[in-house]
Formats: sequence, structure tokens, C-alpha cells
Amino acid sequence: MWRGRTPISPGSTPTAPCSASPSTTRPPPSRPWATCSPCSARCRRCRARRCWKLGCGTGWLVRILARLGLQAHGCDVSAVVLRLAEDFARRHEPDLLRRLTWLHSPDGVAIPLADGSMDRAVMYGAFHHVHDQAGTLRELGRVLGSTGRAVFIEPGPEHSRTAASQAEMRNHGVIENDVRLEEIWPLAQAAGFTEMEVAVGTARVPFVPVAEFLPLAARRRARQPLDSNDLAPVIGQVNPFLDNTRHFVLIKSSGRADTREARNAALRSAAPLGAILIREVRAQEPGLAVQVELRNTGALEWRASGGDRGAVNLGVQLMQGDTLVKRDFRRVPVAKAPTEPGGHRVLDFTLPAPGPGLRYRLDLVAEHVCWFEAPADLPG
Repeated sequence: MWRGRTPISPGSTPTAPCSASPSTTRPPPSRPWATCSPCSARCRRCRARRCWKLGCGTGWLVRILARLGLQAHGCDVSAVVLRLAEDFARRHEPDLLRRLTWLHSPDGVAIPLADGSMDRAVMYGAFHHVHDQAGTLRELGRVLGSTGRAVFIEPGPEHSRTAASQAEMRNHGVIENDVRLEEIWPLAQAAGFTEMEVAVGTARVPFVPVAEFLPLAARRRARQPLDSNDLAPVIGQVNPFLDNTRHFVLIKSSGRADTREARNAALRSAAPLGAILIREVRAQEPGLAVQVELRNTGALEWRASGGDRGAVNLGVQLMQGDTLVKRDFRRVPVAKAPTEPGGHRVLDFTLPAPGPGLRYRLDLVAEHVCWFEAPADLPG
């Protein structure tokens, strides 16, 4: 199934995958943020705190994750590069040591971490080197918690046929597997993952001459939609990305219906998704101090607060009489963890004084899905 290749000559038939261990001494890319920024964003979502990087090499990405505030664990098959990674961090970035842990996995599959102990996992250019990808997916499913995510930044379905891959296999005996999502997804489901999201983007930010950009900007200011001709420079960047690049995320969930399904009329008809009880509003310079109780009165689990689809936050809207002035005035996080049906949360937060003739309205929101439409008005 896994299309790892040994070197091939033009017109020949690929043979079985090479069994050598992956190289761990490659330098990081010259512009790492160009491709790992989606990775870092996915790791930070939903207030993730514990993350580990498989195939960490000398640890450059692990240190970036630690710099973002995560408890970052680097794991590699090579004890030598792990010592180099630890030594580099100790000498050059000692302020990160309390957030760094280095783990040795001699076979590249078994991970020395407890079940459900991590929030996020990252494989940046490593998954296509693994000799047992099904086993690696099972370990990811075991170590990640019930709402964990595994982020992959990998090449695509024809990776092994590229000139660079052929040279790596020929000269260094490195495994260079193809990455085919139609084969990975069934294995991921068997490992306990419930969703897969795939990036459709560009490897580089597309640039256009200013003479082409200004008409596009003018059309958007006039709220006119852009057509395929307008977006040709962007599409030109997307095409090579889709040809042989795969950035994807495997997602675990608790198994119960949650607020990603909040648009489902049948699930909403039995009871409101939630209720807001205003406990206290008092003047506190320079504005208002507010305490509210939020109750999950519906049948759906509220997802942890953040920016993910279905994440539940308390939305603050600005009103003038019955007229909505600003729908997205502010978001207040509800909880770092999911809220089960029947559960409740108490929030304390402050708001600036609304101004003459204005007032605040509160409503819960499942991000990128819908508002709960159970508002509560603060006194004007």
C-alpha cells in the first residue's frame, strides 16, 4: 500500500520500499515559517498546551513550539541528534528549557508517552520517512487526548518519483514514501481519528504587479465579487501546491455530538443550545464589571473556546435601541475544556463603558457555525 520507492531508472518499475532509517541531519528549510505557520496555528488552537514533534532532528521546530508557549516534546530515532538538540537549547535558548522535553524512540514507532497525555502532535516532513506508517498512526491515536489533533506538513502522492527523492534513496538509503490521503484516512480512522482536514493553499504568497492589484482592491471596496480571471495569480500558486504537497490535520473527538452540529434543526428543537443568566453588573473604572452564568441546556456538548469550528465563546454585541450596531464587538472565552449538556460555567469579565444611547447584548456563539440566538441584554 505504501508507495515508498527505491531508486528507479527511466521506464523501470518501482520496487519495494527501502528499509533504512530516515535521515535526521537535514537542515531546516531556509524559510521555515512559510510552511510551518499553518502547523503552529493548529497547535495553538483550543488552548492546546502539550505538543510533541515526531522526527524532531536537532529540534528547531520543537524550540519554535516552545517559544509559542507550548510544553514541547521532541521525539526522534537518533539519540545522537537528541543530545545535539538538548545541548543547543541549553547553550543558546536556556529560557526555553522548562518547556522542552526530549524523547528517544529507537524503532521510530513506539512513543515513550502515556495514553492521552498530549494535546497536539506534529509531523513536519517526517511521516513520509516512517517505515511503519500504520503503526505510527496508532501511536498518535493512543498518545493524543480525546480532542487531540495531529498536524502533518508533508509532500504528496508522487513524492518518491521526484529527482530529489531518487537522489536521497540512491545516495543515502533514505525511505521516501508517497503520501496518499485516500490510503491514510482509513488507517487513521482505525486509529481513533474521526475527522481529516486538508489545506488548499499556496506554498508562497502570490504577488502581482500594482497595475493588476489596484483594480482588484477597488472592486472589493465596492463589494464586487472576484471571478476566476481576477484570481488567476492565486490559482496559479494553488495548482503546484495540490500537485505534490499535502498539509493535513487528523482530529479526535469525544464521540458525542457537539456544537459543530449546532445548525441541525432536529438537535436544536428539543431545547435551546444554552442560556445566559446575568448575575451582576457594576460600574468599575473605566467601564463595567460583569458576572454571568452560562448553562448548557441543550443536547450538544459545547466545544472548548477558541477559533475552531464549533468552539463556543460568549459574544458581546453593541446595540443602539433595537438596532444592532456591531455584532462582533468582543469575544469572551467560556472554558478551556468542553462543557457537557447540563453543565454550567461562571464568567467574570470587564467591558468598556458603552457610550451614550448604546448598550450591550450577550449571546453565545458556536464559531463558524451559528449564534445560539438566546440573547441577554446588559442594563444600558
